[in-house]
Amino acid sequence: MTEIIATVLVSGADVVNRRGSHPATRTRLCTWMGLPQHTDEKARAAAVAKTPAKATLWTFAAIVAAYEQHVVRTVWRTDGAHAQASVRTETAGYLKWLTGLGYEPTPIERAVIDGKPYKAPEAKKLS
Repeated sequence: MTEIIATVLVSGADVVNRRGSHPATRTRLCTWMGLPQHTDEKARAAAVAKTPAKATLWTFAAIVAAYEQHVVRTVWRTDGAHAQASVRTETAGYLKWLTGLGYEPTPIERAVIDGKPYKAPEAKKLS
């Protein structure tokens, strides 16, 4: 986890800059921290100060919240209706980090990680 935090912060990952202050990102982070959804920055900082042992966890949670906001519904697509290639690449990196922490990706997420088109299994025919 600390390696991911360091990588994101040292590399200047634009995802955190672009998505970190999004209202949905802040709401998600507050929920994960056990705070009311519209808790302001000072109150979130105070919550971290109360539990310094969790500072690394909260930092990681803030990064994950930004990446979760960044992932768009069409990131798995590779046709003309897909997300920008940079979003897919950033999402693949994010999903690789999560799998390194034990997360089991779905088949669609695996395709994004592998940089391949997703092929859904054929639907069963109804009779």
